[in-house]
Parts: sequence; C-alpha cells; structure tokens
Amino acid sequence: MAVVQQALALICTLVLAVGLVAGLPLWVWWLYPRLTGKKWAASAESLALTLDPYRPEHRMGMLTSSPSCLQPMRGRRGDFAVECGVRRISPSSTSNNYITQVRVTLPRSLDLGLHVRPVGLLGRAWTAVSGELDVQLADPELDRAYDISGDYDDRVQALLTTAPVADAMRAAAKGSFRPHFSDTAVWFERSGKQLSAQALSGALSEALDLGQRLLDARSQVNV
Repeated sequence: MAVVQQALALICTLVLAVGLVAGLPLWVWWLYPRLTGKKWAASAESLALTLDPYRPEHRMGMLTSSPSCLQPMRGRRGDFAVECGVRRISPSSTSNNYITQVRVTLPRSLDLGLHVRPVGLLGRAWTAVSGELDVQLADPELDRAYDISGDYDDRVQALLTTAPVADAMRAAAKGSFRPHFSDTAVWFERSGKQLSAQALSGALSEALDLGQRLLDARSQVNV
C-alpha cells in the first residue's frame, strides 16, 4: 500500500512539474499578449485616444487578437495631432526588442530642415555617416546631449537657444523617454513596452509643451 501511495505521489509530482513547464510558455504565448493588449486599450481610453483598427501586423502571437499593444492610439490635443505606439524592432518577443513612441505632429512646419536627436552610445556617428555637420549652440549641456542639423545654422541656433526651448530641451534630455524633433513633429522614445497611461501621459505632455515652445519661438525668431 505504501509503495502504491509513493508511486501515486511521484506521478502527481511529475504531472505537476510537466504542467508547470508546459504552462509557462503557454502563458507567455497566449495569455501575456492578451493582458498587455487590455492594459494598452485601457490606457488609450484613459488618455481619450482611439486605437487604430486591428490588422494582422498587430498580432503579438499565433492565437492573439484585438486589442494589441501594437495598435497605435491616436487623437488630438488642440491644434496638435498626437499618437502613442509600440513597435517591434526585432523578431524576438522580449521587452527590449520593442520601442514605445509618443509623437506630436506640429500644425505648421518650422521650415528649417531641422532634425534634432539625442546623442547615442556612438556619439555623433549619425552625422559622421550622413555627412551632416552638427550645429553647435554654444551651450555645453545641450551640445553634449543632442545631435542637431538644419538647413540654416544661424536660424537653428537662434530658435534652439531661446530660453523656453532651451529649458525644455534640457528637461527632456534628463527624462526616461529620449527626445527627437524636426520641422514637423516632436517624438519621444523609450525602450520596451511602456503601457501605463501615467507614463504615456507624462511623455505626451512633455512633447506637447516642447512643440508649442518651438512654434512660439519660431514666430518670434526672424533671422
């Protein structure tokens, strides 16, 4: 009798172990994408933004369906069109192979051929490869933090050294989202899937603030 009980206990233990081993990949493959999709949809509702219609490229796994965190959410804040999205940057499903972006489209162009990006791990590799000359602002903090290019160096310098714009650029450089902007848009990026409404709202507010400051400064700078 004792031998039978031990055998049954061993069988139960083996079944439980196999269930755990098989269940974890199933959870990652099937349940986790659904949970992230629901959180993304809840954040969209909280931010009063609308998810794009679900399409095959938004699928997170073989069995997943809408909502998906790969569906961009869009809307407006006054004159600005806004968008939050997660994009996959490699076939792997690990968090570090995704980027979350918050984007604000300006209602009018700055018309400077402007492109500002944070200095990456390779320093000024972008400007070296592209042949562009990095515009210097004579502000050590900003010059260390950003790669800056434009068609009109004097106008770019005048725009970006106005106190409101320079202050916003300094603050953005210290945040968890990495700031970029051009003639037509301001966008902040962060590694991984950032799904919470609080994180997205903070980045969105910062991008909107920088966008408005750029527009205001551009209307005042006549170089």
